[in-house]
Amino acid sequence: MWRHPARLQKAGITPARYEELKAFCRQYQDYKRALRRARAGIVDRPDKSSGAWHAPDPTGRAAMALADHPAARRVKIMEDCAAAVAEPVTAKALLKSVSEGTGYQPLAAPVGERQFYIIRQLFYIELDRRLWEI
Repeated sequence: MWRHPARLQKAGITPARYEELKAFCRQYQDYKRALRRARAGIVDRPDKSSGAWHAPDPTGRAAMALADHPAARRVKIMEDCAAAVAEPVTAKALLKSVSEGTGYQPLAAPVGERQFYIIRQLFYIELDRRLWEI
């Protein structure tokens, strides 16, 4: 029977919050896809205006919309959390693990299995902390 990790429990992450964080991470590829589509100009960007006339600046408006894109913020949070708890090579394997639900074996991570799962728990702790800061 699965038990909630003590490290997560000490950090104040309940089993329900842990599931919520895992579901957030499972959408990583969707966020990256939405961001690529927005950068390619494939998605519609709604005009946000106050109703007053301003000289049109479509390039500047598009750049601001991309900088403030919700998918960009979410991708950055996850990548920053991975970089904060792991080395760059391990961070790539960590992101693949949390976003795809992949276990340790198919990843060929450059750390041992036990260390990998500890790093993954630290990732969720860091992600929870950063999400609460927003």
